[in-house]
Amino acid sequence: MSFSLNQFFVCASFVCLIGCSSVSGEQVVSYSEQKTHPSAMNQGTAVGRKASELSAQFQQVKENQRLHDSDFQKVQDKISKDSASYYETMSFMQARLQKGTTRSNPILLEKWNEATKQLEVVASDVSGLSQVAGGISGNIDTLKYLQSAIKAAYLEPGAVDEDHDRLRLLEDQVGRLLVQLDILFAQVSDSIPPQEAYLSQQRKLLTVLAQAIHKGRLDEEQNKAFASIKTPSLKKTGVTEQPSAQNGEQTRKNIGTSPTQKPLMVISFEKGKPDYEKTLSSLIQEVLERKPDASFVILTRMTGRETPARMRKETAAVFKMFLSLGIPSGRVEMSSLTNSSLSADDIQIFIK
Repeated sequence: MSFSLNQFFVCASFVCLIGCSSVSGEQVVSYSEQKTHPSAMNQGTAVGRKASELSAQFQQVKENQRLHDSDFQKVQDKISKDSASYYETMSFMQARLQKGTTRSNPILLEKWNEATKQLEVVASDVSGLSQVAGGISGNIDTLKYLQSAIKAAYLEPGAVDEDHDRLRLLEDQVGRLLVQLDILFAQVSDSIPPQEAYLSQQRKLLTVLAQAIHKGRLDEEQNKAFASIKTPSLKKTGVTEQPSAQNGEQTRKNIGTSPTQKPLMVISFEKGKPDYEKTLSSLIQEVLERKPDASFVILTRMTGRETPARMRKETAAVFKMFLSLGIPSGRVEMSSLTNSSLSADDIQIFIK
């Protein structure tokens, strides 16, 4: 039995969370940082200066995350490249041993040493995932600090209306990026244990090969050991900041074929957390049976009367549910709106 290339390569794909939507006459609006009213740049109040300071910190977080995304891509590419080299060496040894060769063949012994070094290079690559996760975690902590600082700035006296407009804009931007980084951190963190388990399996497989090289052949049990190895999948993921809303500057995008389209499901949090998982899973599967390439929109609607942290967590849980059903992340858009006239926070699911 020979190696399958898929046993060793690490698959990758980008998550791109984008999209704004409009439903039943309600508009999901989009902020434009470049078109801020000149008076909003007021630096004459303490709150205005604080807003500028917090905005600068937010821009630094975005730049840090851009660098972390770049590092993540480099780690993924290196894992793929180094895994391919390791696979090539292992495949060579397995092929020779399946045909049979001399006991303790020096060529195979040299290849075994080479494969051992190559696997440790892959292990070093995988450790880079922990560094990326640590960077994302640091950005999440900074965003949470910014949320607290923004709330405190609202309470400071002596502000003008434009100061609060800027704080609302920044609060929305921080909240949106935090949702995305929460999901990204979970994906990167969850990918590390399977990778480490795979490395452990490969080290055991090298021991099996060492025994086979000593005998000059692979027996049936040793071949089964090769067949039992499964390579974990690792998605390459990035962050694309979603637009937000400001000063009536609006963009509209129909969720489906009609702006009055009814949602596939509404998850209301008026009476606490509902038990929606089974129902949503069934509805999604029914849609996919009719239209296998269907895309979806997750619209999070908030009253603004409560902390958005809870709804970010609930939105992330719904998004992960789509991924668990095998739907590519590129076919699941996320959007949100805040409307004080809403009776309760909810999440609406639409077929796009």
